[in-house]
Amino acid sequence: MKIGLLLILFFLVVCKGTGQILQGYVKTLEEKPVSQAHVILLNSDLKVVAHAVSGDDGFFLITSVKKGVYKLNISCVGFEVLQQNILIEENQGDLGVFRMKEGITLDEVTVIKHKKSLTTKVDRIIYDVERDSMAKNSVAMQILEKLPFVDIDLKTKQLQVMGGTNFVITINGKKNLFLSEANQYVARLLQGDKMKQVELITSPQGQYSDKTAVINIVTKGSLPDGIVGNIMIDFGKDFIKPNLGVTSKIGKLVYNVNYQPGYTYYSELTDKTKVINYRDDTIHRTESELITWSKDDSHELQLNASYDFSDNDLLTFTGQYTYYREREFQEGKTTIWNKKDNKVQIYSFENRNINREERWNGKINYQKSFRNKEGRLFTATYGVENNQGKK
Repeated sequence: MKIGLLLILFFLVVCKGTGQILQGYVKTLEEKPVSQAHVILLNSDLKVVAHAVSGDDGFFLITSVKKGVYKLNISCVGFEVLQQNILIEENQGDLGVFRMKEGITLDEVTVIKHKKSLTTKVDRIIYDVERDSMAKNSVAMQILEKLPFVDIDLKTKQLQVMGGTNFVITINGKKNLFLSEANQYVARLLQGDKMKQVELITSPQGQYSDKTAVINIVTKGSLPDGIVGNIMIDFGKDFIKPNLGVTSKIGKLVYNVNYQPGYTYYSELTDKTKVINYRDDTIHRTESELITWSKDDSHELQLNASYDFSDNDLLTFTGQYTYYREREFQEGKTTIWNKKDNKVQIYSFENRNINREERWNGKINYQKSFRNKEGRLFTATYGVENNQGKK
């Protein structure tokens, strides 16, 4: 009897220390249950603190949650992502019903296939690419969108996880520039037939503990060689700023070069003055004209590269060079007339002021992963920076 009482007290203490148990339902606007809906709670740092999956009746159960304000995200194939802030109070228990709006129209067979390809674990959601017969003809970007809470921003055409970009993409456990968050467009080179599975790690640890999530792509072999380029031009009334980028993979070498020149022209500003001195016969009338304008030009070059020495060794390099020049021009002329309206003197001047700013920095990083110790990574970094003459 005493042992049973002690076990009950121990259970209550553990439950009180780890948080409370919450339950709820996920349904459509028509009150139909939504199965296989992924429900997550994020804290103020946008870190996942709880994760659950709804059953066939739409019911879900979340354990070990303390009172406070959280961000709730619910994602399911064929529905729009539901996001809202919720307040969890002490001994609340029931979260109520959350209703999702149907989004992309998919047939029932497709929805079932997508749901069966998803596996949920404590700290990650796994998409089995090999079980999806349609994936082999899809590019990586299309496959990543099939993961819950992963979508593409319509404006930037870049991936977002849980509505933000505070995530990192790794390949076989290592960060690789080929699919990094800075060069996501390169994902169009990687086909589904080269991929085994994709993991959405919702509780990153170690060097990625400051990230909201990690997307890890497990491949069948080496990544395919290829090259991708992009050109963007931003222009307005007084400026033009193109953006040229090239990313390529050649064997074990992956590199990205991005060049962004800029040119700005500020229109001329003319200031005219006229002075008449009625009492002076020599300097009777003075007219002055001052014209000012400026031109700015800049050049920014970025280079990122990585080289795989082996399956467990990766060397990366990142470098950036920035040059900025500001030119200001002034032209002025003063003309003096006498009382007989004859030009007595003409003064003119020209002034130019040029300011230059130059910066560069570089960083070399070595990564060592361990075959028998998943998630363990050794890194060493050396960097140098020149900022206004200081290294």
